[in-house]
Parts: sequence; C-alpha cells; structure tokens
Amino acid sequence: MIIALVGRKTTSKDLVHKNIKEILTSFARKIFERGHEVMFDEDTLINFIVNTTFMDDYNSKVKVGSFKCVSKSVDVAIVLGGDGTMLNAAKVLSANNIPILGINLGRVGFITDVPVNFDHDKIITMLENIEYTIENRSMIKILDGDKIALNDIVITRNTGKILEFNVIIDEEHAYTTRADGLMVSTPTGSTAYALSANGPIIHPTAKVIEVLPILPQSLSCRPLIINDTSSVKFELISGEADIYIDGQLYKKIKYSENFNVVKSDNYVKFIHPKMKELSYNYFNMLSEKLNLNILPGTQRT
Repeated sequence: MIIALVGRKTTSKDLVHKNIKEILTSFARKIFERGHEVMFDEDTLINFIVNTTFMDDYNSKVKVGSFKCVSKSVDVAIVLGGDGTMLNAAKVLSANNIPILGINLGRVGFITDVPVNFDHDKIITMLENIEYTIENRSMIKILDGDKIALNDIVITRNTGKILEFNVIIDEEHAYTTRADGLMVSTPTGSTAYALSANGPIIHPTAKVIEVLPILPQSLSCRPLIINDTSSVKFELISGEADIYIDGQLYKKIKYSENFNVVKSDNYVKFIHPKMKELSYNYFNMLSEKLNLNILPGTQRT
C-alpha cells in the first residue's frame, strides 16, 4: 500500500498538540517497517518532516507531491488533525475517491474517528485486513463553480444592515425573508455551524440538503430539509453579502445577484474502524461529543 500522511497546521499558540511532528514521524516509521510506502503532501513535509532524523533515515524512500498529486498516487490517506484539517484534505482527495481515516488531534472531532493515542501498528493492521467500513459523504457546490463544500455554503451580511432575499427551490419560490443570512448544509455539516444555528442533527448518509435561515426576523421562517437532488437558488433583493464555503470566503455579492447551490458529483470516502479494540458507531459518537446520554439532574462524568 501507498499511504498518505497529512498533518494539521499548527501555530505557536496552538496548545492542542505541539508534538504532531513526533506523531507523524513515528507513524511514518511504522508504515515503512510494515512494508508499505509513505507519501506526504508538500505542506506536511515542509512543516513537520524536513530536518528530522526520520528524513535522515528514509529520505530516498519518501514520496512527496502536491495535494492533487497525492490524490492520484496513494491507496489510502491518514489525516492527523481536527475536523478543519479533515475538511480541507477530504475535498481534494475526493476527486480520486481516496478513502480517508481521521486521527483526532482537535477538540471535538465529529469526522475524525481514531484517538491520537491509539496504537499505530493496530491502525496499519486494520487497513491491511480491511477491518473497516467506508461511508460515502455527500457534498454541495455552487452551480457553475469549482468550489465544493463538505459542511456548508453560507451567505451572510457584511455590513450592519440586515439582508432581504428570496429562496427558490427547484425553480419554485419557497419564501422571502429578512435575516442575517442563509445556510445550505450537507448532512455532515448538520453537526457544524448549522447545529449552532438551531438546525437539526441529520444522519450523514441521509440523501438530503438542509436550508437554514440565519437569525430570521420572522419566527415562522424555519429550517427546511429537502431532497439532495434539488437545487437551491438564492436571490439578494436588499443589502450586501459574503459567501463562505466551509468557512472560507468565496466571493461578495450585491443587490439583485443570485446563485444556485446543488449537490456535487463527488463523494468523500470516510474509513470507519470495525475492530475489536475500536469500532465506529454514529450514535455513540454523538453521545460522546454532545453529551446526549446525560439525564437531567445527573452529574456528568
């Protein structure tokens, strides 16, 4: 197997995991020792791998390339980071259907299944023995654009003035409202920003899209769950807005501009462990991350 190792970017203020360099190089050594090959994307190599004893030992064996090159060259990718790292890596790797395993170095980790202290040898054995399932996660995009979102596409005001806009679904007018903005979310994104905006939790394999107004002025303007084959058209009729794709600024729009959001043809392939020592269960994950198993009046553990 050729295994890609992708590491999250850290800063001097990042207290989550300052030892990511040691984790990455230790993991890479194990992969080589087990008879497999390692490939790094250029950012991971520059940020964590150069000038290490690992490179002194394995320099001639290490493969490196751009993210697009990595997605064309590997059999599987292991991403070490939080949900943000997984988002960025997954969207590139999805172009070539590369299965991705997430190791959580972040805080919450809705889409990174494996604890950072889990034995590296057992992870490699899991991949060798296919002790896992692959779950396809849908994505969305702006029609006629090349940017895809695994979580959400958000339109939000960029001035102090509230927005007025129309929402058209499958060429039928759904509603006109005044609000701070609008969010179009995938099922994966339902536990991200959409959850903070009082949207429902949606199972990640559900074939739906969530349309969620952000702080609407009308109490009757509620989230809509629609079929993922639908298109969502946004028409700005007052104000100025910014469009964000998975938290990254995409473009600015002004009065009378519009755009359509549709499902992407690509899927992200997440690896979920099915081992005796570690097995993925979506509802157990929700209970752990959101304390759903806590009864009123009982002490949290």
